[in-house]
Amino acid sequence: MSKLSGIEDLIVQDCFLEAFTDIRLQLQKDVYRSGISYTFTKKDLHSFIIELRLMLRGLLNDSFSDFVNLLYAVDVSENKIRFDTVKKSEEILEIAIGLLIKREWDKVRFRNDMDTRD
Repeated sequence: MSKLSGIEDLIVQDCFLEAFTDIRLQLQKDVYRSGISYTFTKKDLHSFIIELRLMLRGLLNDSFSDFVNLLYAVDVSENKIRFDTVKKSEEILEIAIGLLIKREWDKVRFRNDMDTRD
């Protein structure tokens, strides 16, 4: 796996791996909510990252507005990607993957924390 904007340390944590299914489902929900009709089929982490990269590459190249809508649906600021300073689309993809996964994990952890308080 290539560098993913600092998520390498994150994805080796047991708590992340335990929550991966929920993270994948949360991202799927946000993909649909953003108006993108794409269904993730990969269930293991590394295959999912590859599938996510391919889907995002397609959006970045063919439908930039859908790419931005997905960032908005997940609650990732497009300013964090800094399109004006990043020159290569692969860099943009790696940054976006890291930000999307980190944000979805934050949502899952928050929801789980709320569930344990009830």
